[in-house]
Amino acid sequence: NVTIYNDGSAVVREIRELDFKKGVADYSIIDVAEKLNPATVKIGLKNAYVMEQNFKYDLVSAQKILQKYIGKEVTLIGDKTIAGKLVSVAYNNVVIENKEGGLILVSKLDEYQVSVGAMPEGFVMYPTLVWKINSEKAGKQDVELLYQTNGMTWKAEYVALLNQADNKIDINAWLSLNNTSGKTYTDAKLKLMAGEVNRNTYDAPASYSKTVSIAQDRAMGAANEMATEKSFFEYHLYTVENPTTIANNEQKQISMFDKTNIECRKVFKYNSFQYVNAEEPKNPTVFVEFENAKKNNLGIPLPMGNVRIYKSDGTDKELIGETTIKHTPKDEKVELEIGEAFDIVIVEKMLKENRLSDRVTEIEYLAEFRNRKNEDAEIQFDKSFYGQAEVLKSSIEPEKNEEARKVKFNVKIKADDTVKLTYKVRIQN
Repeated sequence: NVTIYNDGSAVVREIRELDFKKGVADYSIIDVAEKLNPATVKIGLKNAYVMEQNFKYDLVSAQKILQKYIGKEVTLIGDKTIAGKLVSVAYNNVVIENKEGGLILVSKLDEYQVSVGAMPEGFVMYPTLVWKINSEKAGKQDVELLYQTNGMTWKAEYVALLNQADNKIDINAWLSLNNTSGKTYTDAKLKLMAGEVNRNTYDAPASYSKTVSIAQDRAMGAANEMATEKSFFEYHLYTVENPTTIANNEQKQISMFDKTNIECRKVFKYNSFQYVNAEEPKNPTVFVEFENAKKNNLGIPLPMGNVRIYKSDGTDKELIGETTIKHTPKDEKVELEIGEAFDIVIVEKMLKENRLSDRVTEIEYLAEFRNRKNEDAEIQFDKSFYGQAEVLKSSIEPEKNEEARKVKFNVKIKADDTVKLTYKVRIQN
């Protein structure tokens, strides 16, 4: 079982069979994650207990073997044989002292085979947990191993297709996994935790062997739950229905859902602030909004992820924008930011400013909205202030708003038309 979290870590639960000897003995568990955090290991034993644990992760490599042989005899076999004491090694270069005392500099080590006497001590071929266990009796036993590892990430990837009328959207969702933990998980029961889980940071061990106390046994309940999708504490847990193999150094995409005919609407929004650059043309931002509700063919908790939005004109399908959504519960509104509206222009002017006192100012504004589209448009115009704002008069009735420092207008413009908004605001700091 593998449960991957948003922060790049995973909880792994697996069963290993050990053949116990009676009394105290060492047992090596190979093929665990290279980025395993040894302080998180939990072991389920019967009639036995762990006295000591070591995690060895200094994996053997040609470069590391040569480093261990500095000052010792080596032989290089190629077009000619070079034998002598290894003086230094750096990437593809080595220096060898021959029997006569001279130095031989080899700048292309990959053209030679290197022969050394034996494997140096301390290296392991696989990341290995070594347990010193005291068992009351001999015999085989299934042992549950639970641990946390880094190097496992997941995110949601969404592909959305907007229809020609901009009122329906299809969404295809993928779960994208990336495994750099140093281990392959074969036929794993995969679960993904959506939500921001608080973590204590830890320092990676500096040496190749680390001893930890099993008294640091920590509960990891997430690895013991199974569901297709459900609430889990204050998060959401997704379970991939079929076992899947997550290879080391692999990216994998798994289908999450494919939903069609989701009702949506196109919205234009423009945010402005107390002071404006006079007569500088601006464009509103266009959004596509929809309700994440069951009655709207959705109603699924949506994990945070990237959304790529395409649009169909009845013939072609083209990319019109990319955005990101946050973790969104069911029955909440989803807002996809597409980009700037090319054919709608907004020009603002500050007509008059009157300071009544050190804390009170009255400002008159003019905002001109030009719609060069061949269809009607509606713009949500939000004006933010540095103090509590009160609209004294306006040519368009402002929207009801509970935010004291913001005024909202809903501006409707006919196709190829212009609308002017004038308003006066009193700001109290």
